[in-house]
Amino acid sequence: MGTTPRITLTPPPKAPPLPKLSWQRRCDLLTLTFLLFVLGVVLSSLTIEPPRNNLNYLHNFLSFIKNFYPPDFSVLGSIGTAFLETLQIAFLATFFAIIISLILALGAAQNLAPHWLVNLLRFGLNLIRTLPSLIWALLAVAVVGANATAGVIAL
Repeated sequence: MGTTPRITLTPPPKAPPLPKLSWQRRCDLLTLTFLLFVLGVVLSSLTIEPPRNNLNYLHNFLSFIKNFYPPDFSVLGSIGTAFLETLQIAFLATFFAIIISLILALGAAQNLAPHWLVNLLRFGLNLIRTLPSLIWALLAVAVVGANATAGVIAL
């Protein structure tokens, strides 16, 4: 029979010690950003005041849960009407969005429209995308009033 070779484990060589750096050389951009963030959190927490009125959170929560049962079915009529109006707003907004998007897509396609129109439409679409939807909703309410038409325009 043969003999098995002996394997000896040797520890890896020690890494050279890291050079001692001054505090100015140790502060990189990530460290400074983190320190500024921590400083901002600390300074912000100093200015936050607790509510002046003493709210009984547990009592309010239990009262809220208690009103869930038994359910109040007297509001079903108004809920049904509002639900149907919401569906109508969603369908009309989708319908108008499809029509408008097809027209804009034809104008913004490089292989179908002249170069000046493509650039103009893409610039306009980028402007529209920069404003959040809530801002568009507020503008629609300011122009046509707080009604279903504003909902269709906003969507």
